[in-house]
Amino acid sequence: MRIVKQRIDQIKQIYAVAVTGTEEGLRLLAASEGLAECKVYAYPDFEARVVSGNPGGTTDLCPHPDTDSQFFAVTNFVPIFQAEKAKLVYVWKDTDDLWQMQDIAIIPFLHRFDVIRLDGKLVLVGATLCSSKQSQDDWSDPGEVFAAEIDESSFTLKNRRNILKDLVRNHGFTKTSFQGTDSYLISGDFGTYVLPIPPSFENEWVARRLFDEFPVSDIAAGDIDGDGEDEIALITPFHGSDFRILKPVNGEYREVYHRDIAFGHVLWFGEVNGIPSFVLGYREGDGQLLLIRSDGNGGFSETTLDTACGPSQIACFQEDDCFRILSANRKTGPIIGDVVLYTLYEGK
Repeated sequence: MRIVKQRIDQIKQIYAVAVTGTEEGLRLLAASEGLAECKVYAYPDFEARVVSGNPGGTTDLCPHPDTDSQFFAVTNFVPIFQAEKAKLVYVWKDTDDLWQMQDIAIIPFLHRFDVIRLDGKLVLVGATLCSSKQSQDDWSDPGEVFAAEIDESSFTLKNRRNILKDLVRNHGFTKTSFQGTDSYLISGDFGTYVLPIPPSFENEWVARRLFDEFPVSDIAAGDIDGDGEDEIALITPFHGSDFRILKPVNGEYREVYHRDIAFGHVLWFGEVNGIPSFVLGYREGDGQLLLIRSDGNGGFSETTLDTACGPSQIACFQEDDCFRILSANRKTGPIIGDVVLYTLYEGK
């Protein structure tokens, strides 16, 4: 595999990245969890535009499901624990080709979210890290997973409904196809749930517990070895030191792969150049970004994509002859981090 690394930009306390649009009109998004910019980059020339009105504190970015000229973000999530006034915001490109930001709602400690089109309605699915904090290590007030409609005329929330509550240190929130159904995988100190996406917002949202034997930080799932069963990859515990792959065996999940990591923070599953793969990243120690695949013999192989990069988030997209990973690399400087695009060419 040939790996090409391209540094696009540098942002203070870079944390969140996303990709919006299609191959005909892609835009790359990157934002700081500190008091610094949220930027939109044209693709493939990487011309940057700064989003106006951004207060910083961005922990997550989400494309609009219908257009590449709008997206959503969490802002004002102030590190490390003062996030009572975290906000969901709507961002759009105006007629002067400038990017503007509008508040939708204050949602304390909103950390991860998704916006989907469900039976014609624009629906927010969100997860809060907790409900309140008195100190960095205070986890006494659990968070929740909820859904709400986004009113597309006023960009406000309505009909908010709780789905899961009493979630302690919820960090994992992954949209995926799990066992053939579009779902969210949700994890924390309480273990792991799967939440199938219902056909409409009005339907009941029913989550089921997968396991609770150990706390889980981040999670991804997919059939990596082609046997028709979805394996589950985990970072454990919160911001953890262990990476595991679990495989269903006789109705139970059993560990089939393990490696040591440090401050695990990135986990993704999908096809990379047509091959099922996990992408793993961790922020401390040697701060690696890794590609993990089945070796075809019941084991797994690793390809090191980068070292001493310490990614906090990635976003991925496939092109005709290559696969690209947009990464928020935190370890490249004590304060200033890198916005990096990795291009992976198979067998070249």
